[in-house]
Formats: sequence, C-alpha cells, structure tokens
Amino acid sequence: MHYYRMLLIGAVMSMTAHAAEPKLLPAELVQAREQQQQLAQQTLTSFPKIDSVAKLMQLAQQDSPLDAFPPSQKQQFIASVQFRQQQLSDFDMELLTRELTPTEIYQVLLLLGAGEYTQFCSQLARVQTPLDIYLLTYGAEK
Repeated sequence: MHYYRMLLIGAVMSMTAHAAEPKLLPAELVQAREQQQQLAQQTLTSFPKIDSVAKLMQLAQQDSPLDAFPPSQKQQFIASVQFRQQQLSDFDMELLTRELTPTEIYQVLLLLGAGEYTQFCSQLARVQTPLDIYLLTYGAEK
C-alpha cells in the first residue's frame, strides 16, 4: 500500500512539475515517439514478461534492463517487487526514480507489464534525453 500511495503522490507532483520541464520541438516529439515504440518492441521481444518473483530473479542473472541498477540497488528493487495472480502488485518506485533515467525505468517496468507507470516517476529521475522527456510528459503507449 505504501508504494501505491507513493504512486498517487508522484502522479499529483508529476502534473505540477510538467510546467517547468523542457518541451520537445515537433521533430523531437516525433523522433522520441518512434524511439519509444522501437524500445518497447525490442524489450518485449527480447525478454519474457515477468509475472513472478522467481522469473524476476532468474532474469536478474542474465543481461537485462535490470543491469541499469547498481548491484545493491538491483537486489533491493527485486526484493520490493510483489505479484498477485501473476500481475504486478507492488514495487519500490522511489528506488527506480532515484537510480534510473525515465528510459531505463520504462524498460524495467515493461518487463513487469507496467510500462505505463513510467510517467509517474518524474520527481527524482535523471532526465537526459528527449525520450526521457517524452516518457514523462506523454507516458508510454501500449
């Protein structure tokens, strides 16, 4: 429940924070959208959807988007992930936003079937690319 409360707080803060965020030019917007779609396709075809802690722990032993975390934070994040009926039910969003860029967050959440939550990770995430801005401003398309 704590993490969903953080999600709601993050969503409200995200709405107010977007006014100060850099805007994308039309050409950057088109390019970022194409990058988002390519990244989603690449991630979803390269890795199985993770629907259990056991599968997540198995994936953590391979090269994957989870490698964007420093090793100790990777283990912390994995320990925070919970599933109910093969659906993601909980994860530590604060750890994601503290350690990763929005693009990295998106890839990790795609693995968990929750890419749409990327938009709510804006408060601490390091924005480095137009794709990061796109993901935080427009969210992830399904």
